[in-house]
Amino acid sequence: MDTIKQKTALVKFEGAPHIEVRRMRWKATREFLKLFGRAYTGFIKGAMSAGLGENQKLAIIAQLPELIAQSDVLSAYLVTNATDLTAEQLDALDGLVASEVLRVALEINLDGEIKNSFAGIGAAIMAMMPAKNGPMTS
Repeated sequence: MDTIKQKTALVKFEGAPHIEVRRMRWKATREFLKLFGRAYTGFIKGAMSAGLGENQKLAIIAQLPELIAQSDVLSAYLVTNATDLTAEQLDALDGLVASEVLRVALEINLDGEIKNSFAGIGAAIMAMMPAKNGPMTS
């Protein structure tokens, strides 16, 4: 197994110190996933009530980063837990700087390593489930 390293990035902008963006702590990650799940469920329910087909639903899933960016609660939670910024400091940032910090926070906190880790957890759990219509053993 490879060594896991804390991933960070610096967002630099003119006239002010840089902002360090990092992976969130586990507790913050769990809370973010809960908040995201609620927002996503509401989003999908709205899409289903609009009568979208399966292909359209898949297109919506591809837009998940935009869903987060458009949610004040999700984006503020992500940025304030991936940086040392307070909510007030985030609100006071220039719009371009804030959007770049959000983009980097999404990139770091939803990267391939994390996705693969969660996929591995899902695969391990699925491996414990009994096979459907499989042979019965006694």
